[in-house]
Amino acid sequence: MTVTRDDQRKIPYACDNMEWVGYDDVMSLYEKAQFIQTRGLGGGMVWALDLDDFSGQFCGEGPWPLMTNVKKYILESGYIPPDTPPTVPTTPTMYPPTTTPPLTFCADNGYTSGLYAYAECSPKFWECSGTTSWLKECAPGLLFDDTMKICNWPTSVPGCG
Repeated sequence: MTVTRDDQRKIPYACDNMEWVGYDDVMSLYEKAQFIQTRGLGGGMVWALDLDDFSGQFCGEGPWPLMTNVKKYILESGYIPPDTPPTVPTTPTMYPPTTTPPLTFCADNGYTSGLYAYAECSPKFWECSGTTSWLKECAPGLLFDDTMKICNWPTSVPGCG
C-alpha cells in the first residue's frame, strides 16, 4: 500500500493497485482549520467522529488525536468566527442570451466524464458521463468554479469576484 499526499487538496490518500481511499490526518485537518480561518468562515464539519482514535490505542497519540488537534489549532489561533454570514450580491448578473445548446457537448468535445464550465462566470455547467451530456445549474447566488469543479460564491471563483 502506498500513501501519498494530494498537494492541491492537502489530503492524504492510500493506493493499493487499482483501489484507493482518501482520509484525514492531523496535517490535513490543520490545513482545513486554516482554510476556515483565512476565508472567515463560521465553522466546519467533521463527517464521522467515530473514525478518530477515540481510545488512543491505534495511533499512539492519545485519545481523539484528530479532534484534539483541531480544537488546539482553533484555540491557539484565537480565531473568532464572523457574526454574520457572507453577503451575496443583490444586483443580478446579466448573462448574454443563449440558444438551447445541443446535448452533444461531451461527445463533440471528446469528454467522457467530469464537470465542465458552460461559460466563464456562469452558474451553468456540463456534466458528462460517457458521451451523455447534462446541462446543470448551481443554486441561486452561486457560480460554477471550473478550477475546483464545484458551485461556489462569486467572490471565490477565479476571475469572477
